[in-house]
Amino acid sequence: MKNECCDKKDIIFRSTVKLITQNGFDATPISLIAKDAGIAAGTIYIYFKDKHTLLNELYLNLKEQLTAAVVEGYNRNLPIRVALELIYKNYIQFMLENKEPFLFFQQFTNSPYIDKLTKEEGLRIYSPVLDVFERAKKDKVIKDIPNTVLHAQVFAPLAALVRQHFSGDFEFSHENIDLTFQTCWDAIKS
Repeated sequence: MKNECCDKKDIIFRSTVKLITQNGFDATPISLIAKDAGIAAGTIYIYFKDKHTLLNELYLNLKEQLTAAVVEGYNRNLPIRVALELIYKNYIQFMLENKEPFLFFQQFTNSPYIDKLTKEEGLRIYSPVLDVFERAKKDKVIKDIPNTVLHAQVFAPLAALVRQHFSGDFEFSHENIDLTFQTCWDAIKS
């Protein structure tokens, strides 16, 4: 039964991501998600109290996937610059391979649907990346500025480039990836 539960939740999550990125939040009712998922609308309510709960759980599920992908290959013995470059390139790879989740993140993190508790849990999930920032600041390799500012310096420009890539206005060639990382590194290094 547990696998069936996870399978149905995954199907609901996939349909929700697809429909939200196509139609937006308000034009994606539970009934449309259920239809796309091939299940009865009432089935969604077995797993989620309401649409708001569904969206917040979906966000956390995607945040776990993103974090696992971003820190893949990382270990604390890597030099800071190498570790940050690995995380940076893993982020690019994840977003390019997961367009709909990327677009969902872009919409959801700036929407009124995200709860304060979901934001806090998202930060907890994302803590391995934030730990790299903390280690880098402690070792005086990068500027001692708040993690929110560091995150914005590293990932906000990258997200803008991913959006441009999806619209055909930017290519993530090896040269461009190296150039964008170097620009990011120059902005945060001590």
